[in-house]
Formats: sequence, structure tokens, C-alpha cells
Amino acid sequence: MDFSKPNYIDLRDAERFLDFPYRLSGIGWMPHHIHIHRDEVLEDLFFCISSALEQTSISVVNGKLQKHAPHPLVSMSVVLPGTRIKTLRASYHDELFFKYPASAEPLFRRLFGEELLVRGCRIFAVPQEEIERLRSLLSRRNVPGTADLLDQQAVHLFTVILLGGMREEPDGRLELRLNGVAAELQKGTPKDAVLRQFGFSERTFYREWARGFRQSPGAYIRKNRCMMAARLLEEGELSLCEISQRCGFSCQGSFYRSFLQEFGVAPGRYRRRAITEKCIEYR
Repeated sequence: MDFSKPNYIDLRDAERFLDFPYRLSGIGWMPHHIHIHRDEVLEDLFFCISSALEQTSISVVNGKLQKHAPHPLVSMSVVLPGTRIKTLRASYHDELFFKYPASAEPLFRRLFGEELLVRGCRIFAVPQEEIERLRSLLSRRNVPGTADLLDQQAVHLFTVILLGGMREEPDGRLELRLNGVAAELQKGTPKDAVLRQFGFSERTFYREWARGFRQSPGAYIRKNRCMMAARLLEEGELSLCEISQRCGFSCQGSFYRSFLQEFGVAPGRYRRRAITEKCIEYR
């Protein structure tokens, strides 16, 4: 499942087996987009996970002017049914959104509480393991019962993000800054530039990183790049060279060595095995 291309998956008629109350209507993602609300009233409930804003955005929400300055944070917000929005100035950003029927609003209010639900939160990086789990489920969404798992994974993702936002440290959200550094390094941003952006000296960064992470920065980045590569190999749409470049490896040799170290098998063989298993699964 490629999150680099816009898509929306309707889950209203998906086959389910569990009586889980938080049933998704759909999941969508819009990479690097600008969306303009033209004084419209939203009928559904939305959980929106958005990337950093590139410029100031201005909107009128339920008659009140809201201005959001550019920031390097990932944010999660909840748009409740009946919200009227008019965009005055939009800003490019990535967005992953989860859509629910209006009837789900009281359920989420009881689950997360009034204040937490309405104010949302900002974080430096979305928990990658949760996103990979979501991506994996979406890739096999037509398998009976997967919709039930998607319903539960979405609520789990919101919970992890909201509780993570509550653990912000008064001395500058140290844990979140470290996650921000990790996310930027994973993109391939030069380390010196990243440390300046998040206010770390190199010595302080390595000291604090060791307190919060079991892996070294290099091992952490390699693992996440390899996880992304594994997903792309399973999808089978890109060449090994394209996957290496998209995942931020400096060259194909580095990709091969890192992947072999992480998974114990070469990328090409991993792909062939994944394709074989997929064929057996759908027979």
C-alpha cells in the first residue's frame, strides 16, 4: 500500500465479524496537498493526522478565526460532525485521515474525554510501527475480517498518539524532539542540519538518545528503512534500484547489505518469497 499517492478506501460495506463499536467509514491519505473548504459543513467525524505546515494557514471554523503558523510538528486533530469550515489561506501538508459516521461522536467522547478529543495534540513523529501495521492491513483489506482489525488498529493508533502527546516534558518535550530528529534522519536530512533544527549539540543528542532508545541512531534508521523496503518489495511494483532510492539508501550496495543484515535474506529473494506466499494465500 503506497502512501505516496492519494487514495481513499471506503469501508462502509466491508465484511465484518465483530461487534466493535468504533467502525470506520473509510481511510484516506493526501500527500503534499492543499485542500480548501468553501464554507462547508462536515457531516461526518474525522481524525486527521497531518504533517508539518509549510506556511501559515488561516481558516474560519464555526465562526471563529483560526491561524496556524508554520511548524515542524506532526499533529492530530479531530473534526466533529456539524463543523463549518471556510479556508482563507491553505498550506501544503501530508494528511492521513480516518472517517466515522456522526453517530460515533458520543462513543469517542466517552473514550478520550471532552478536552483531549477536542484539543488534539502535536508530536514530532507518528509511531512508525503503528503506521506499518495499518499499511499492512490495508494491503489485504479484501480478506474477510481485516476490516475488524482496521477498526481496532485505528483506535489504537489514536490512543498511542494522544497519550504520547500527554507525556510532553516541561523542559522542551525532550522525548518528542528525539523522535523528530529520528524522523528527519530517516528521510536523509544531514545530521548537522537536523541537530541544529531541534536544538541539540552532538554530544547532548547522543547522551539523550541512549536514554530513550535501545538502538543506536544508525541502527534505528537502518531498521526503519529496511521495514519500508520490505513493504515495497511485497507490493512488487518498483525495481530494486527504485526501492533503494525511495528508502534513502546511499546506493544499492548499501541497501543489499543493510537488508541482508536486518532480515537475513537478500532483497530479491525476499520479494520472490513474498510473491510465492501471496499466491498460495489467494489460491
